Amino acid sequence: MNNWYYSFPSIKVIIILTPFLLLGCGGKSEEKEVEVEKEDSFKSFQLDIRSDDTPFAELIDKLEITRFEETEESLLSYVRQVEIYEDKMFVPGKEGNIHVFSGDGDFIRNINRQGDGPEEYRFWKEIWLEGDTICLYVLRKGVWRYDFNGNFISSESFSFPATHIHPYKDGYALDMNYRMINDTSQYALVTLNKKLGVDQLLLPFTKRPEFGYSMPFKTVFPLGDEVLVFPIMKDTVYRLSGDSIQPAIHYNFGEDWFFKPGDVLTNSFMEEVREKGRVWWLYNTVGKRYVYLSATVGNGGRARYFINRENGQSVRLVNKLRSGEDFALTGIKWDGDDFLFTMQSAQLADLLEELDVAQYSYTKGSTLEEIESSENPVLVRIKVKDFAKD
Repeated sequence: MNNWYYSFPSIKVIIILTPFLLLGCGGKSEEKEVEVEKEDSFKSFQLDIRSDDTPFAELIDKLEITRFEETEESLLSYVRQVEIYEDKMFVPGKEGNIHVFSGDGDFIRNINRQGDGPEEYRFWKEIWLEGDTICLYVLRKGVWRYDFNGNFISSESFSFPATHIHPYKDGYALDMNYRMINDTSQYALVTLNKKLGVDQLLLPFTKRPEFGYSMPFKTVFPLGDEVLVFPIMKDTVYRLSGDSIQPAIHYNFGEDWFFKPGDVLTNSFMEEVREKGRVWWLYNTVGKRYVYLSATVGNGGRARYFINRENGQSVRLVNKLRSGEDFALTGIKWDGDDFLFTMQSAQLADLLEELDVAQYSYTKGSTLEEIESSENPVLVRIKVKDFAKD
């Protein structure tokens, strides 16, 4: 097996070159094929990779900084996900660790139940919270649940090799990442019912990529009471609702979008990407009102945007700080109109130099001195200025 690694600021994209296998799901269930419907709430946003860009700092109204305390047990090379419950933060880590921090970033403990026992896992692929319960998706095994001290609560077993999953209705929505669920069914998304049998077959495809690939960011994720699906290498976000699926958001790059209808990944993919210099991969953080979107262009170029979902306006962000250094950030979530993201601690001082002192503050226990001396990323909350154009 050969691995290709494409490294971009704040992300590592891993494309795994392996032949696709026909993957059985075991057991019998009633399968329902669901057509894609279009709702009135569908919106398409016109985006230009050559439009004038705006310095990130000019879009910040207020900024709040929280460090992740660095100890021998809480070393974080990157933070792509933060799950928050009341006064605690849960950060997925390496080697099966889940790092638990206070709301102010004090390290509390690690949770790690890695092992071969019935209440343990070899490794987990996805994490989310259900109230005060930690839920882990264990590839080809199912969902394991633990309390905040790492004590086992329960498990649900199913063998579907999904890339990403999230609870949906009484079961789950599974991004199959173009893996076949049996000898004939080719669907990118599958939902499971309460009994963990196949309920719905969604987003059919006719061609499979010539090689497999995987991305670290969630492609099935909640937004309030909704569940959204953003298939890899697509420019459309879908909304799951009842027994239907509808396009919800379209990122329209026009002729600058690499994939055309019916296209699949081929073995010459990266060569074509370098040659054409088009947008080929999108990563988004979706809120009720705003979206943060990062687009990979050609061989590692980036175009990043804030999008207002209500009025359709967008602004392209400058990719560099005033110092000239590439600015790397990873979107975590929108909390109302506040945008939470992580960034390299070494870049924080450069960002703050572009702001007035009155614009930023630290949560209890966080200081610039400690952050600069730490290799852990820093969590930042900003209130975005209105970027509406006349």
